[in-house]
Amino acid sequence: MTKISISMLGLLLTAGLRIHGAQFSATLDTNSTPGNFYGALYLSFSSTNASDCYFNTLYTPPKLQWTAAYLLPSYTAPGSSAQIALSFTVAGEGPNQLNLYAGLTSLYDPQIGSGSAMVPALGPFLSPGSFVVGQPGTNNKHSPNGSQQIYFDLNDNELVTYDFGYTLPIQWDGTSGGGVGSWWVTYTITPVPEPSAGWLMALGGFGLWLVRAIHHRRVA
Repeated sequence: MTKISISMLGLLLTAGLRIHGAQFSATLDTNSTPGNFYGALYLSFSSTNASDCYFNTLYTPPKLQWTAAYLLPSYTAPGSSAQIALSFTVAGEGPNQLNLYAGLTSLYDPQIGSGSAMVPALGPFLSPGSFVVGQPGTNNKHSPNGSQQIYFDLNDNELVTYDFGYTLPIQWDGTSGGGVGSWWVTYTITPVPEPSAGWLMALGGFGLWLVRAIHHRRVA
């Protein structure tokens, strides 16, 4: 499994988005290959930015509520047609909480099946966090892969084993927070032999044995 360092960010292809919420971006490392996609995640937010949060007046006294931000990046491995689509969402589930949801929504590789395949979605995985104004701290919670998934073809042949995971540790100074993490999608395609080839070999061997048996019987 390959992970990415902060120093490599300059080499990355970036997909970022800001929708009335935290600054949030995802990147693809240009060294990604079919079977091994990976990149970085970046998140920053602040209680002093009106677009990042608001104070929910349903509570007495009002409590901080984080505003949602979304990413839906799709990536193609350089020099290939293999593609993945991901989903990342940061949203407040309650006062002082900013949770990250991440998932692999689709995977395409012409080596899978008869030239095209859409592997079932994997996720979402949840990484909860709690950031209280005026109380610095570090939130190192993250979601690794949710265990490897195996995808079977229509004949129940094991076709591809794949997983998706991410890390995003957050440093919070009591007013603003942020961090750089990583995501990865790895998969292994399992070659499935053509059933007809095996049967042909078996029939050929049986035919040869039968010819020899008949020949020996006539000689005798």
